[in-house]
Amino acid sequence: LLQKAFVVLEKTGIFFRTDITQPFGLGTKCANTYVTRCLLGEDGTTYKYLGLRMFAHPWNIFENEERSKDDRQMSESESMSVEKAIQIIYELNQQLTQRTKIHLSDLNQKRRKTRGQTTSTMVKGRAGFDVTLINRMQDTSELKREPTMNDKVRCSVSWHADSSLEHYSTIAVYHTILSPSKHSELLSNNNNDKHEDEFTESSDQDELLSTRWSIGLRVAHDSEGPHTSGAMNNDRKNNSKEDLRVESNNPPSIAVSLPSGSAYFLLDDFNHHHQHAVLVNNDDNNNDNDTDNNIGNNNKTKTAGVRYASTHRLLREGHNVNFILERCKNTCAKFHKKGVKIWRSEQLLLNEIESEWIRQFYVQGLALRKYLWKYWEDYIHQLLRYWSLLENRTKQVLDLLRYAAEERCDLSNNDKCNKQRAERKVKQRRKKALASVEEILERSRNNNTMKNYEDVVNLCYDPIIELLEERATMRLLWNKRENDHLYKIMPKDSDYRPLDVPFQFQGRTSLLTQSQQVTTVEEKAISPLDGTTEGLQQIIHDMKYFAKAFVSGQKSDLPKVSFSMITSSVKETITPITKEEKEDNTQCDQQQQQKQQGRDIHNNGKKKKKGKKRKNGNTVGNHSDGANTK
Repeated sequence: LLQKAFVVLEKTGIFFRTDITQPFGLGTKCANTYVTRCLLGEDGTTYKYLGLRMFAHPWNIFENEERSKDDRQMSESESMSVEKAIQIIYELNQQLTQRTKIHLSDLNQKRRKTRGQTTSTMVKGRAGFDVTLINRMQDTSELKREPTMNDKVRCSVSWHADSSLEHYSTIAVYHTILSPSKHSELLSNNNNDKHEDEFTESSDQDELLSTRWSIGLRVAHDSEGPHTSGAMNNDRKNNSKEDLRVESNNPPSIAVSLPSGSAYFLLDDFNHHHQHAVLVNNDDNNNDNDTDNNIGNNNKTKTAGVRYASTHRLLREGHNVNFILERCKNTCAKFHKKGVKIWRSEQLLLNEIESEWIRQFYVQGLALRKYLWKYWEDYIHQLLRYWSLLENRTKQVLDLLRYAAEERCDLSNNDKCNKQRAERKVKQRRKKALASVEEILERSRNNNTMKNYEDVVNLCYDPIIELLEERATMRLLWNKRENDHLYKIMPKDSDYRPLDVPFQFQGRTSLLTQSQQVTTVEEKAISPLDGTTEGLQQIIHDMKYFAKAFVSGQKSDLPKVSFSMITSSVKETITPITKEEKEDNTQCDQQQQQKQQGRDIHNNGKKKKKGKKRKNGNTVGNHSDGANTK
C-alpha cells in the first residue's frame, strides 16, 4: 500500500518536484536538487533546508471535508485516490510514532544500566512527528562520486545533519525500492481489478536492488543541536568542500544497506553528532554477469530502480506559520509604545516575514501555488497584511526621527494661525517628535548609559540605519536570486519560474519585472515608502544627514531633498493626528471663522444701506447681490 501511495502522489505530477536551493545563503549560487521531494504535515507547517522553505500539504485535511473539484481531478483515473494515499502516509506516521516510543524507552534503559542510574531519565527526546519529507530518487549519471567511500558509490543525498528540528527529537525514516518494471506497472495501473495483495511490499527484484542503495553514517560533533554556535554554522556554510565538524581522528564512515520496506530511527541526540547520506552503487562494471543471472534481465541491472524515503520529523515551533503570525499580532499591539528595543524588534520581524516567508513562497512559482494555495491562501494574506502594517510603522519611526532633527534645527516659526493646516500639523509633530526622542534619551540617562545629544545618534538613528541597510541588501540579493540563470533557462511558460511578490511600494511595484504575476485584490501588500534598493539607499542617505543635524542643530546639515518628499502622496491616515493636534486646529479654525463672520456682517451692513438709498431714489435694489452676500 505504501508503494502504491507514493506512486499515486507521483502520478499527479504536482507533489514531487525538483527544488532550486541556495545552500550557502543569499547572494550565493543556486543549485538544483538531484532528488524530487514533497512535504506533508500538520496544518501550517514548513521545513527549511539549504536556503529554501518548503510549505506542507496538510496530511489530515480530508478527514472532515468533502473532496474538492481539484482533488477529484487529481485522482480521477487512479485506482487509489490522492486522499487515500495521504491517509496511508499519515497512518504510517502514527505507527512510526509508536515505535519511536518503544525505542526511546529501550535506549533509556540501556543508558541507565551503562551509567549506573536507576531512576533518572537519560533520554531527552520525545516521540512525535509533525511533518514528513518524502524523497523520490533514482540513479543518474549526474550524481557525484563519494570520495570517503573510495569513489565506489555515488551520492544521491549528500552528507548532512537534518536542520530546523526540535532538539533531541527523533528522525524516523521508512524507505521502499521499486524495480523499473514494478514502478511502470504501478504507474500504468488505471483500474481496480487487481487486489491490493497482488502488490507486495518487496519482490525478489526489489530485494536485490535494495543492496544498491545504502545509508552512509559518519561522526560530526555538534553538526546540529543546542550547542551548535552561530560561528560554527557560518564557517560550515562558507566551506563547500568539507564540513569542519568532521575531524580527522573520528571513526571512519560506514554505509549500511536495508531491505525495501524497512524503517530506521535516529534517536535522541544522534542527529546532533552524526551526519548521514544516501548512497547508490550502480557500477555496471562490477558483477554485471552475476546480477544478470539473478534478475534475468540485463536492462534491470543498468538502474538501481526508484527509491522512496518518507522521513518523519518534529520541527521547532518557529517553522509553523501560526507561530510567526502570533508574533506579528503581539508586535502590532505595541505600536503605541516608543523605544529603540521596540523599534528594533519590529524591523527584525519585518525582515523575517519578508525574507523567510513571503518571498520563500512566491519564488517557488505557479507549480507550488497550484496545489497549495487552497490551504495557504489565508496564511499568505495574513502575512501580507502584517507586512503592510510594519512598513507603515517603519514610515512612522522614520518620520519621528526626521521631525525631531528638524525641530532641533528650529525650522518652525512663531506664526500660529495664519499658516496652512498641513503646516500646523507638521509643527506639532516636530515638537512631539523631539519630546519623544528626549524622553528616550532621558530614560537611558537614568541607566547611566547616555550623556548628551551625540549619544542619540548611537541610540536611535544608527540602529535604524543599520537595519535599513540590511533590508536594502536583502532585497537586492533576493532580486538576484529571483533572476538566477537556472530560472532563465526554463521555458517562459514554466510553472517553476518565480512569481512576482505582490509588494506595492510608493510609486513602484514589485522588484521583479520578468516573472509571472498572479495576484488578487486581497493578495497585495502596500508600503508608503519607496522600498526598492535605490529608494532605501536614498532614505538611508537622508537619515544619516538627519542624525548629523540632530547633533549640530544646524539647518545646513539637513538633507537637501528629504525622503518625505518621495512619500508626500501617501494618505494622512498613515500617521494619524493626535487629540492635541485636533484641538489646536479646531481653536485656530474657530478664530479664523469669527474673523470671517465679522467681515461678512460689516460688508452686509454696507450693502443694505446702499440698497435703501437706491429705493428712496426710485431705484429697485439688486436682491440677488444681497442673497449672495448672505
